[in-house]
Amino acid sequence: MGQLSGNSMQPITPRSDFSVNAATGEATAQINGQNVTFNLTTSAGFQEFAAAAQATGYTLKGSLDAGDLALVPNDKLVSKAQEEAFLYATGGTSVRAKPSEPQVSNEDMQNIFANAGVAYPYDAQTTPRMQAQIQNSPLLQQQFDHAVLFTRKLFENPPEYGIPPGSPAYAQLREEINSLSPELSNVFEFVLLVLRAAMEEGFKEKAMQLTEIGKLNQISEALNESTREVGNLSKQLSEKEIGADDPSMVSLDTSFNVTTYDTKNLGPDGKPIPITHRGDTVTRTGIDAEYKNLAADSESVRNHRDERMTMFRSAEQKWNQTFDIASSLIKAIHQMDISVIKNFL
Repeated sequence: MGQLSGNSMQPITPRSDFSVNAATGEATAQINGQNVTFNLTTSAGFQEFAAAAQATGYTLKGSLDAGDLALVPNDKLVSKAQEEAFLYATGGTSVRAKPSEPQVSNEDMQNIFANAGVAYPYDAQTTPRMQAQIQNSPLLQQQFDHAVLFTRKLFENPPEYGIPPGSPAYAQLREEINSLSPELSNVFEFVLLVLRAAMEEGFKEKAMQLTEIGKLNQISEALNESTREVGNLSKQLSEKEIGADDPSMVSLDTSFNVTTYDTKNLGPDGKPIPITHRGDTVTRTGIDAEYKNLAADSESVRNHRDERMTMFRSAEQKWNQTFDIASSLIKAIHQMDISVIKNFL
């Protein structure tokens, strides 16, 4: 088995700088510019290579007996940069901090109106004034709430053929617009406020799932750090086992102090919740057990992350559909004849 230097946990990339030969039971990795060979038929060699892989974002899959041993990258699903950019856009500072209440951005709304070929109606003075007018009028608030509910139902059950003139959905929308109070000065400004409120729930769902994925990535990174620590102990023990009459009886003059973590939640400080395991003297059997425990925790985190990613993809797909329906709705209103919307112009 190749001996690793003190900073043995170097990135092992699944390209030309590593290989796993299931037939011979050997793995090679390029570390610090040198090829290092691991004997995967021994417990120490297998665990050191698996630890190096796990600590740098990869997992050793399969088995020597089955002949399907391979090193595959862990899919973090959403990069840290994507998480931080998304949370920054929704009011959060980073994946390390709890984001503020997310809202549909002005940029999103601008894109929706642009996609419909309609000028963006937001005005820094008149739009907040209309919002206050709605809140201060029971009649307008009732009409606003009804419009939001109507729009949400449209998002949940979109018309099969869109909202073209002459369609049932178009006729219903025309009726909704015609029933609005003439107190409202600009129909598209009103529609902007309605869409923002109707789309908020779906946007929050998307943001929440992405935030949860970021939390699980943090936990995964913390578990990787613990795996590196166990790998260092394994290296020290391997050096001491050299030349020993019975390597299984060799131990280190120290005891385990390995930290695992809650696999689902972060603490109030936004960091992984540590669970410290203080055990017996470090032996090969103990190291194997710690590797096994950490691998099980990492697998649990990956499973949770897969579930969250499935929910995120579903929320994202629904959000994209909502975006298209909102643009169709605006376009339909724009196509209505002047007699329908004359009171709002």
